[in-house]
Amino acid sequence: MKPREFVATIAIITHGRSTEFDISPEIASMFDNTRMYALSSRTGSVNAGSVICTNTHGHLNEIFRRNLHDENTLDVMKNYATHSAPKYAGFYSDMNDRGNIYDPITFDKMFNLVEADGYMGIFLVSIHEKVSAENTDLQLVYPLPEHANQNIDLTNLNDITALGEYLGSDNLSDIIHDVSHGASPEFPKRNINMLSRVLGTGETAGVMSNRFTDNREYSRYVENGRILLMRMSYLVTLLKQLLGDNTHINILDYSCSDPRIGMGSREIEEYVKYKTPGDIETGMKQTFGGNVRGKKNIYRRSIRTKRTKRTKRTKRAKRTKRTKRTKRSIRTKRTKRTKRANTQNMQTS
Repeated sequence: MKPREFVATIAIITHGRSTEFDISPEIASMFDNTRMYALSSRTGSVNAGSVICTNTHGHLNEIFRRNLHDENTLDVMKNYATHSAPKYAGFYSDMNDRGNIYDPITFDKMFNLVEADGYMGIFLVSIHEKVSAENTDLQLVYPLPEHANQNIDLTNLNDITALGEYLGSDNLSDIIHDVSHGASPEFPKRNINMLSRVLGTGETAGVMSNRFTDNREYSRYVENGRILLMRMSYLVTLLKQLLGDNTHINILDYSCSDPRIGMGSREIEEYVKYKTPGDIETGMKQTFGGNVRGKKNIYRRSIRTKRTKRTKRTKRAKRTKRTKRTKRSIRTKRTKRTKRANTQNMQTS
């Protein structure tokens, strides 16, 4: 039996940071068939008011939660990006650098809910299913009227369990167990000192997120049935475990994208330019799902640019050496002429 083909659309309304702009091929492959809309600029922040005051979450539910005929989720995403820009422009002076769609995704992020406000979470906006190979229509399969949970939060293990039950996910209990216990290495629990015990508090969100982002091996941190810290690459992996490897994913991201603390200026300057919106050149797929070919184009351009820079540095270094040798030769000749003239003057006198 042919596996079902889903398109999942999620809204990320959390704290966040960019963790890597120079991702490995392994991480890049996790983002196959995944595209992303980001309200932030490439390395900028997001004003929570711009998301709350515009009722962003509710609006996304309205435009995506329907059967799609003669259009696909990318069409919906593009229309949203275009028509929402004037609303967000009231909150940002650099709107031209915001609201971009990235396909392929060539970077990773971390989402933080350690000290989250009540409106925050990673919400499942919709799941559509491809009807058949002959029919391009996309049928809404979540949420349906019979689903008790109409607002699944993918950071909540109970909500993840409910989603798996709605769609008949295979090995659901193993997936849930792996979320809590499968991290390798497992992220150390929150540090609590004596003063923290007295005050009933623990490590701050900032300190905790720094520990998390400093080690690329950490993918998530779970506490009391909720994923408080999670990398975007792990989020995509989790969704594909629940819905199938051939699942296509739309991410609408409203978290900040400031570089992680300690990220070197070389990585920021050298690689952030490859965080570019999808277009004809990078190969954004116009139909069902994403496109791997575009990702390869990105890496080819990256390698080609590095090679060009190396060649330019070599040529510049050679020119500099040649110039120095010429100047030194001129100085030497001038010095010799001066000495010879002084010697002749002394003999004459």
